[in-house]
Amino acid sequence: MTNNRREVPDRGTSRILKCKSMLVMWKKLWGVFCCWGMVTGGMAQDVVPVRALSSPEIINPAYYNRETGVSAALWYRHQWGKLEESPQYMGFSLHKLWTPGKWGTGVNGGYSKSGYRKDYQFGLTGDRGFALSENSRLSLGLTAGMQLVRYDWPENLGSAKPEDFNKEWFYVAGGVAWNYRELSLGAGYRGVCRDGGDGMYSRISLYGEYRIGMGSRWDILPRALYVYDSDWDSDLDLGVFAYYRNMAGIGLIWRKEQAIGVQGEMRLLDCLAVTYCYEPSTGTDANVFGASHEVSLKFNSGGLYRKK
Repeated sequence: MTNNRREVPDRGTSRILKCKSMLVMWKKLWGVFCCWGMVTGGMAQDVVPVRALSSPEIINPAYYNRETGVSAALWYRHQWGKLEESPQYMGFSLHKLWTPGKWGTGVNGGYSKSGYRKDYQFGLTGDRGFALSENSRLSLGLTAGMQLVRYDWPENLGSAKPEDFNKEWFYVAGGVAWNYRELSLGAGYRGVCRDGGDGMYSRISLYGEYRIGMGSRWDILPRALYVYDSDWDSDLDLGVFAYYRNMAGIGLIWRKEQAIGVQGEMRLLDCLAVTYCYEPSTGTDANVFGASHEVSLKFNSGGLYRKK
């Protein structure tokens, strides 16, 4: 007599094994799909920090020429804090104006991380200033450098090796800035020569600010920054900043990418200032992305000799 009771557990076990096998297969396929998406279409955006509204040299090297003496800056941005693999960006610059109002040179670079991708950048900058008249000045700037793209994902995330997708790109950035009395206008360009069929990357920026004096203590500066990105779309940042005796300031910022920001700046010493910006998302996906945070530290030796 056959014992049929054993057939039921055997069938159930077989189904469980089949389900587990299918689950493992789908995980592998999903891992390969994620890796392929990151390499082909998931290029990290060339971030434009909020700090660029008050330090436009971040995106336009011509503005380095309006610094005095030796200047240095560090900035860090943590974008969309609610995401598990939220993007992070860091940047630095060091610049020296050799002849007042004329020649300047410097170095700059940065690091960014988004998911399994990491980018490293390092460049050299040269700039030149020209006095057009008593109240008008023109500055030109040029930066050239390398961008290293690196991938690092777990071994069980597909069969592709991350080092197979590592890339080295050459980039160049240039800009022009014009100042007339309290008005400043600038235009910048950044191009990246990408290999592997990724094509040429281009970014065009337009910047403007106007200083409005409110007596001997307060200055109000409306600022605008427009950026066209060939990989993504155009962005627009608008801000109004108020500074008290050049020692402290606050700014309100609106970003086209569905975000607003509040920026505070404090001068710790005559030559050193720290800035923080809180930038919550305001779009329909605000609960998904969350807020972004940005902090920067800026040094300028010109403050050591400023008359009080």
